[in-house]
Amino acid sequence: DNPQALYQLGRYYQGQARYAQALDAYRQALSIEPRYVDALTGMGVTYARLGDHDTALRLLVAAASLDPGSALAQNNLGYIHGA
Repeated sequence: DNPQALYQLGRYYQGQARYAQALDAYRQALSIEPRYVDALTGMGVTYARLGDHDTALRLLVAAASLDPGSALAQNNLGYIHGA
């Protein structure tokens, strides 16, 4: 029930290219804290790695809109725009 722990678990899975598990962990984090910018960003990056750039863009735009000062969200948003 800890969104930060679930986010870290998602990052762990993402680093191992276990994308289905990463997405599940990010979804669980967001079910607890729907405005969790880092989890939205993590999902966006994961979808980008899976080649689903439309979903990645939607998630990264949502993350950047929630926290325009988030360097993580802005950086990844810039990356997806360049892809």
